[in-house]
Amino acid sequence: MRYLQQSLSQLDELSGAPRGVFAVPISIVTYRDRSRVPLIVRHCVENVESRGLDELGIYRVSGIATDVLALKEAFDTNGKQAIARLKEMDIHVVAGTLKLYLRELPEPLFTDELIPSFVKAVGLEDPVAKGKSMTSLLDRLPQPNLNTFLYLLAHLKRVAEHEQVNKMTFHNLATVFGPSLLRTKTEGFSMDISQEVVVQVQVIFHFLSDDKLPHLEPGSRLESFSTEM
Repeated sequence: MRYLQQSLSQLDELSGAPRGVFAVPISIVTYRDRSRVPLIVRHCVENVESRGLDELGIYRVSGIATDVLALKEAFDTNGKQAIARLKEMDIHVVAGTLKLYLRELPEPLFTDELIPSFVKAVGLEDPVAKGKSMTSLLDRLPQPNLNTFLYLLAHLKRVAEHEQVNKMTFHNLATVFGPSLLRTKTEGFSMDISQEVVVQVQVIFHFLSDDKLPHLEPGSRLESFSTEM
């Protein structure tokens, strides 16, 4: 029997997988991209790092909504064209597109299953126990989620290195990204909304402040790291 290679788009059509990248499971996007981190994340991050690290309020200041939606549509229809357009867009539009991608994931990056455990762990009073528990939970994330978070985390730390200019401290960055990365379902979750946001920020702030987490190097394989902490 002769093996006939099919394109990923053809396989998507046959399997019924959703098209585009927004609101598509991250495992599907990374598989299509043949990348450990979604290309939309990587290219937006690279663009911000090339010309936005000293931009006041980067990630906090909103880009023009219509431009963000236009870039979103471009990524959903023609990824190569969208990547080519990034350098022409206002940097806040690029940052806003990355935030929108993370916010529209069908399941938050920290997963519906593990978010309640992260919420519980970040509230532990013993700093040693908290650190071990948080790292252990991070290691339980699906591989595409873990890869993407560690890549994003390293980027946000580089953004914070310029905080004297851009005013984006660890706390400010955690405030921006926490609600997207750890958004919770409204049903069956009893926490008050204001307290929920506080905890989401605390989780991201914890990891931003942790200098022992591994960096995601391009092309390398990230192994389990919970036993090394």
